Amino acid sequence: MTNVQTRTVGWGEPVFAVNLQARPTPEACGRLIALQAEIAGLGTELGLGPMRAMPPRHLHLTLFSIVYVRAVYPVDPRALWARIGPSIIAGIGRTVAETCPPRLDFDEIAVQGDAVLVRAPNHPAIERLRDAVEAILAEHHAPVFRATTTHSTIARLHTPSDTGWSRPLRDMIAGGPLAWPIDGLRLVEETVYPGLEEREIERFALTDGEPAVERR
Repeated sequence: MTNVQTRTVGWGEPVFAVNLQARPTPEACGRLIALQAEIAGLGTELGLGPMRAMPPRHLHLTLFSIVYVRAVYPVDPRALWARIGPSIIAGIGRTVAETCPPRLDFDEIAVQGDAVLVRAPNHPAIERLRDAVEAILAEHHAPVFRATTTHSTIARLHTPSDTGWSRPLRDMIAGGPLAWPIDGLRLVEETVYPGLEEREIERFALTDGEPAVERR
């Protein structure tokens, strides 16, 4: 929970945010692209207006918005990140060292506000990572914006939907749940919303043994 206010951010707007993310495998990315095309073709039938699909190279899953793009912080968010960054990087590294690569199975598609997204059941490994990040933020008395679901936004509506909805993914695309194995995490600085431009800060490899950590 946090008392920090939030704001609306527009497509292509310059921002500063820091996110812990995973990128889809080529197979998962291919299915996400097929789903984007299906949604775009059925937009009117689904009660959706014009939308922008996330470019394939920018498709991602945000595990934690560490410096949240929509937050109106009482201090410069860059100064906040400079203060908490070293602890966040070390804490993620420690947790990753004890985490085997999870596989997420996305089985639901939903519309929430301006977001068209796919959702997967929360996974214990992902929740442990979120717990670790939240604990460090609390330790530094920093605002916490923790996601309550595991989702990936595949498109943004020009006009937010007044009434959200969700339905099984199998109703939209063949092949059963969308499998998304996660073998690595990226800590990124987002500079253009929604993730259209970013700078990689750190990369963490999830393995069955000791993970490799690559600094950028």
